[in-house]
Amino acid sequence: MKRYLLIGCGGFLGAFCRGAVKSLDWPATFGSFPLATLLINLSGSFILAFILTVTLELWQADPDFRNALTVGFCGSFTTFSTFTKELFHLLSLGKLVQAGLYLGLSIAIGLLMSLAGIYLANLLAERHVEKPRMLEKEAKE
Repeated sequence: MKRYLLIGCGGFLGAFCRGAVKSLDWPATFGSFPLATLLINLSGSFILAFILTVTLELWQADPDFRNALTVGFCGSFTTFSTFTKELFHLLSLGKLVQAGLYLGLSIAIGLLMSLAGIYLANLLAERHVEKPRMLEKEAKE
């Protein structure tokens, strides 16, 4: 039961954050381009990769806590269904360049954001692990 309550709490926070980002007053210069969904999904790619790298590879996290962050928060924050709906909308309006740009940016930058999340998690882990080793060397001297 604890698992589902934590996932629900994470889902609530993710949905809240998604709603907050969608409600921001985005510049009219982007017109019908779905910038909010693009930014949500790109940042979600980064967050998910970072969290999974930290909680699976760098330190042992409680699986229920990890699921609250990944399944709950990231699952409700990011949105594939809205992405496909907005992509279809651009295509139906005949905005082929915008649709292609939206699709290409979502995939290419989404992959790069995931790599950045993994890289940052590993970088932080290296710095965190290096300090105790340096302290051990200083203590021996």
